[in-house]
Amino acid sequence: MCALLKGLYLFAIPTPFPVGNINVYFLEGEQPTLVDVPPKGSLFLDRLEKYLADTGYAIEDIKRIIITHPHFDHFGSAASIVDRSGAKVFIHRDAAVYLEHFPQEFLKDMAYYRSLLKKSGAPSELKPTVLLEDWILKYGSRTRISGYIAEGDVIEAVGGRFTILAVPGHTPWCLMLYNREENMAITGDFLLGHISSNALFQRPANTPPGYKPLKSYINSLDRICDLAPQIALPGHGEVIHDVKERIQNLLSYLAERKRSIRTILEGRRLTVYQLIRELFPYVNGHDVILALSEIHGFLELLEDERTIRLEHHGGVDICSGL
Repeated sequence: MCALLKGLYLFAIPTPFPVGNINVYFLEGEQPTLVDVPPKGSLFLDRLEKYLADTGYAIEDIKRIIITHPHFDHFGSAASIVDRSGAKVFIHRDAAVYLEHFPQEFLKDMAYYRSLLKKSGAPSELKPTVLLEDWILKYGSRTRISGYIAEGDVIEAVGGRFTILAVPGHTPWCLMLYNREENMAITGDFLLGHISSNALFQRPANTPPGYKPLKSYINSLDRICDLAPQIALPGHGEVIHDVKERIQNLLSYLAERKRSIRTILEGRRLTVYQLIRELFPYVNGHDVILALSEIHGFLELLEDERTIRLEHHGGVDICSGL
């Protein structure tokens, strides 16, 4: 547990996932609030309960839960907390379906990723969604939503006023909480200090018309860089003490990755899966889905810039340089 400022605490709760701890933020106030919660399971809930007790609170005292984005490692235990406290759960309106119709929407996503993988030219024996599906069913839970939060909404707490900002990219529905007076933001998975947040490809049926994840992510990074909060409180990993520097490093990394893909494709025609293997020769397991998602985002950018061509032949996506 870490007290960040008066009335704001960070609870870093270990998880079995490669990304590491899930950071849960506790806001004291008239409505004691959790920003994100750990996965479902007594191990995680017991740790949360201990951290709350260290601040003089219990799970039964929680009145409000804010979910920054609809991934099970950020909402999995919400239903259990609601059962004990009666807390109200808030999320982006268009993300609510993932919690209220769990696990069906996630399993539809997995089917979509399998179809993308097949179109990428991947071998049929590759089954990278198996572990993800197991995690989803084990660590997530159906959760009733009490209301929606959106850009411009204000959360009052002892630590100050937190304004909700929309930062699409990692998902179309990512939200962060910005405290202007303290020059800090609770960023969820939009901004992480130790890895680049993957701009995940989404099922078209669930996204706004024309939504492009990587383009949206870059636009969100540019926006928050201009806003320039000094400190970011991420969904995983350590607190970020220089947001502008972190964002500039991420933008440089993304620009370099885009150049690398363009260079690889100069004078060549590759399946999307062949391109993945050139860029990530050792990727395996569920990380193949993350690599596939990342590559599709860059191919969209390069296609918009008219520097590559993306075609569909015999059920397989082929990319080539122009």
